[in-house]
Amino acid sequence: MTGVPRDLPYGTVTLLFTDIEIAIRGLAWACITLGERERGRALHEENLHRARALGNRRVEAITLGALAIHALQDGRLDDAIPMLLESHRLHLAIGDPLQSAFDLFRFSHVLAVKEKAEAAARAFACSDALCEEIGLRLRTWDPEFFDETMAMIRSQLDEAAFAEAWDEGRKLTAEAAVTLALDTLESLDSTR
Repeated sequence: MTGVPRDLPYGTVTLLFTDIEIAIRGLAWACITLGERERGRALHEENLHRARALGNRRVEAITLGALAIHALQDGRLDDAIPMLLESHRLHLAIGDPLQSAFDLFRFSHVLAVKEKAEAAARAFACSDALCEEIGLRLRTWDPEFFDETMAMIRSQLDEAAFAEAWDEGRKLTAEAAVTLALDTLESLDSTR
């Protein structure tokens, strides 16, 4: 590895590269927050390439989730779905329940946009429950995205249907919620 002092232990070198990937992710987020979406997206793309080259599955998974958000915001739902699926698969493999919960939340947004509100509410509720299990509140992650997704779901369901779907979703495992989301999306594809 060029540019890295040879007297550093191997783990230190790995840590340095992980720190660089995390810093790039932070820079991408800052660009997006400041209105430079395309620069942020390009940094995420660069980070994904770097993470894959280094075999850093955690940063790869988180970056796939971030790129899926870009696709969702651009209305490219069909592009977002495989990124979300891969992100979730990697998060399960590395045992990251928080990022897995975020992936489920992203799936709930896709379902809400596609007007599959019951499945969306279940996935959303599962995500919310997973966050609570580790002592976090999902809404604090991205309040605008949270509120937008919740509003879409609630506009498509009456209170009783929402409450039933929400209660059912809170009992699902992450794997079951993703399976529900994918089955629901697949049923949409087969009706086209």
